[in-house]
Amino acid sequence: MPLFSHTNRRSPKAGNESEVGKLDYRIGNPNHGQGVYLTGAEQPIATEGQVVTSEFMLGTTTTAYTANDAVGQIIEIPAARSPGRGGVIETVVFMENTTQAISLTLWLWRQRPATETADNAAFAYSDAIMRETIGFIPITSYATTSPTNNRVAVARGVGLAYQCGVNDSLIYGQLQTDGTPTYELNGCKLLVSTILE
Repeated sequence: MPLFSHTNRRSPKAGNESEVGKLDYRIGNPNHGQGVYLTGAEQPIATEGQVVTSEFMLGTTTTAYTANDAVGQIIEIPAARSPGRGGVIETVVFMENTTQAISLTLWLWRQRPATETADNAAFAYSDAIMRETIGFIPITSYATTSPTNNRVAVARGVGLAYQCGVNDSLIYGQLQTDGTPTYELNGCKLLVSTILE
């Protein structure tokens, strides 16, 4: 089973939100300010133009990272109303329980790499999987007003269009650090918001 798997939690208040490897997503309409958390078998059939926000707890370690290391494991993002369809990535939010505020890059692929780069290891993928690249998203804008014990970065208005693989309704991603941060154990979270076609 992949580290990031669907759960059966009905709302963000149920279960242990610090549990690593769990995925929650919120589904709603961009014309409304509300959404509900639905996961796993409870996922409805999304309609065109709906916003889906996927939330991932990243399995970070306390050992210092080296520039270009992977941060966390591969994530699986619900990204289409049916296999082979697509959408647009609108927003990415990165939250950490420390004050590192190091720039990151989120790499995205149409296909899940057969061999995964482990957390805190040098980011390295084959030519074959890089040919499945959807794109990459720099995460550099940390809030200057963050509290003294944590940081939040937001990439707004990304506008990265994608199409899933012909038999897939997921896209796949992994973070790469641009610096040498030291994070808390499992102390980072990533949110990815997509608009479905």
